[in-house]
Formats: sequence, C-alpha cells, structure tokens
Amino acid sequence: MVDPQILVVEDERIVATGIRNMLGTLGYRVPAVAASGEEAIKKAAEIQPDLVLMDIVLQGDMDGIQAAEHIRARFNIPVVYLTAYADEATVRRAKMTAPYGYLLKPFNERELHAAIEMALYKHMMEREATPSAENPELEHALRELVKTKGVNAAAVISKDGVMVHFLNTVTPEEISPLSSMAAMMTRMAEKCTRLLKRGEMTEILTKDNRGTVVTEKCGEFILLVAMDESVDMNAIKSQKKRLKEIILGIL
Repeated sequence: MVDPQILVVEDERIVATGIRNMLGTLGYRVPAVAASGEEAIKKAAEIQPDLVLMDIVLQGDMDGIQAAEHIRARFNIPVVYLTAYADEATVRRAKMTAPYGYLLKPFNERELHAAIEMALYKHMMEREATPSAENPELEHALRELVKTKGVNAAAVISKDGVMVHFLNTVTPEEISPLSSMAAMMTRMAEKCTRLLKRGEMTEILTKDNRGTVVTEKCGEFILLVAMDESVDMNAIKSQKKRLKEIILGIL
C-alpha cells in the first residue's frame, strides 16, 4: 500500500496537530482531522481512509467507541484507538467494537508506526481471505433482505469467524456501545462459528438487546438475520431461501 490515508479523530487541537505531524514524518497522508464522533463518521464516508486513529473521549454526544463501532460496521475501515484511559470498563467497551489496535497516550513514533502497520496488514489479510465481500449478487440479496419490514441487519460469516459481508439499517443515532446491531451480530458470529467447527450448528434463535437473531448454516458459512420482536418469520422466508442458495452457490 502506497502512502496510506489516515483519518485522525481527536478533539484537542494541539494533540491532533502533533499526531498529524508524526504521521507525516512516518510517510502517511492525513486528508482530514475530525473533532467529534459525528464528524468522524461523515469524514470516513467522504474520504474512505485506509485507517482511522480514534481518540475515545470526544466532544459531543457520541464518543470514540460509538463512532468506531459505526465506522467499522458501515464502511469496513479499521480503527486504532488512541486514549489516555485504560480502565477496565473502557477496555471492555472498546473490545466489543473489534478494534485493530489500542495505543495509550503518550506514545512515540515507533509505537504509532507499529500499531498502524499491524492494523493495515491485519485488515489486508482479512480482505484477501474474503474476496466474496465484493460479490454484487450477494450484496444485492442482502440489501433485499434488510428491506423487509422488521429486518434490522443481515450478515454472512465464514467458519473462521470472518464477517464476509454485513449490512444494517440502524442509523447513527440509534447506535450505542452496548446494544448496537454490529456488536450483537459479532457476538452471535463468534458463538455460531464455535458450534459450526464442532459440527453442532443447526439453527439458533436468540434474543438480545435489540430483538431476535436467527442463524442458519449454509455449508461452511453462516447466515445471520437480526429482527425486531414483531417480525413474521414467514415474511422473509423466500428471501432467506434465495440468499442461502446464493451463499451455497457462490461462496
């Protein structure tokens, strides 16, 4: 990767300038600096950076963990946290968003460079391991599924626990660190991949903070559908059947 683009999210101007200068010295491009979670999401959508350096404590209603959760779920952009807070509760919340790194302030150039390179490499390997994530037929089928009334999200998970594709209809305002759709789907994916590896995977219905997750085995992949409590399973049966055929036929 030549001159990766890094989005810096930091609400202290002096600190942000220092990080930007450090990144420039290391050979990275910094197309923008965001000072809030809401601005970070907007910039991530506009710029599509290769990586986001995210401070956890930010001004505004959305903190860095919430913003990172949204960016990862919607744009599949790796996030590395930068923070002076290392208490157990903060680390636990951060872990739920599956970050690619966690740097404690103050840090030096060597530590920053190592964290970024490891995150970029991990993300590259994940993408190479899941080329089907760019499959237009799968994309279309998932979009049709989430359009169904009462369906909040759909995902396809590999037997190794890699999110092959994920779509949701949850807005940024609805996302919270402990009950987001992405976090719930991730927890279910981890559980289902363990069962699949042991040959025990059939179909599981589980209730969580936002409703019900239905999981279904599709060969060596898993289909997850997150729904509201009131959804009629029969209403999405045809879409699920078609999606299962696509997964089995393409992946």
